[in-house]
Amino acid sequence: MTHAEAALLTEGVMVMMVVVSFFLAVPHFWNERLRRRGVKGRGVCISHSVRDGKVSCLIRFRIPDGDSITFNTPRSSQASAEVRERVDVIYDPRKPKRAVIAYTLPKDGTPVRRFLIGMAVVFVVTLGIRICLAI
Repeated sequence: MTHAEAALLTEGVMVMMVVVSFFLAVPHFWNERLRRRGVKGRGVCISHSVRDGKVSCLIRFRIPDGDSITFNTPRSSQASAEVRERVDVIYDPRKPKRAVIAYTLPKDGTPVRRFLIGMAVVFVVTLGIRICLAI
């Protein structure tokens, strides 16, 4: 493999890492934000929808100004709640549609930190290889 081919390969790996990291990390940052700044509320499952053998719950809750907010839970093999079951929700006060059933929110951000540290290590190693090839 020539230096030019190796350089092109490392650049491709770096670009791919940045794109993949972004798409994998965004939901984790959103969960972390909800965990730290989210407001707790009480909602109710008003219906289920099933597609491809996976079920989602439609949850409705009210925010302090009286508006009724609904959101769908992620599809999974089991319903997050039964119809008419009351559930605790956590929502973003700036964007109340960003909400989750409280028990589904991860307890801490440790997996996110480990993922980001791992991606940073791979990025630094790849960048180091690229710099060595340029010399």
